[in-house]
Amino acid sequence: MELSNGMRVVYKRTSFLDDQVLISAFATGGLSEQPNKSLKSAKFGMPLAMEAGQFGIRPDRLEDVLAGKLVQLSEGVTAYRRYFSG
Repeated sequence: MELSNGMRVVYKRTSFLDDQVLISAFATGGLSEQPNKSLKSAKFGMPLAMEAGQFGIRPDRLEDVLAGKLVQLSEGVTAYRRYFSG
């Protein structure tokens, strides 16, 4: 599935673990597509967003919200790619 921002979402159903959901999404074009004047903002955008909190929830509150649940998310921007997985 491709989202409106060019991110491709890949999914596959399996019967390995009934309560497990794995997701992976990526889009080509990362920092290399940024004009020089906005490259600094693009490089520091993700660390600032992580400090502000994921899903609109501050990092100290996110631990409380996810208490008792096993959740792992990662995201990133490289020179030629944007991605997230969990």
